[in-house]
Amino acid sequence: MPLVSWVAPANVSEGGLLVPSLHYCQAHWQWSPPLVVADMGYLGAPAKQQCRQQWGVSVLTKLRSDMKLVPPYVA
Repeated sequence: MPLVSWVAPANVSEGGLLVPSLHYCQAHWQWSPPLVVADMGYLGAPAKQQCRQQWGVSVLTKLRSDMKLVPPYVA
C-alpha cells in the first residue's frame, strides 16, 4: 500500500510525483522510506539525485540494456 497517493490528469507524468511524495512524508512524519523502486521510464537522473542528496533515499531502477556495470559492481 502506498504511503502517499496522487490523483492527477492522464497527461501528467508519474515521474514528477516522487519528489513531492518524499517531501510530503518528510514534512508530515519526519520520515522517508530508505528505498524506492521506480520505473526508469518515468524517473530521470536529476530526480534520483535529489532524492539521494536531500532525503538519503535510494531509488532503484532496472538497468537499461546498453548500461555496463563497473567495478566493484561487476558481479
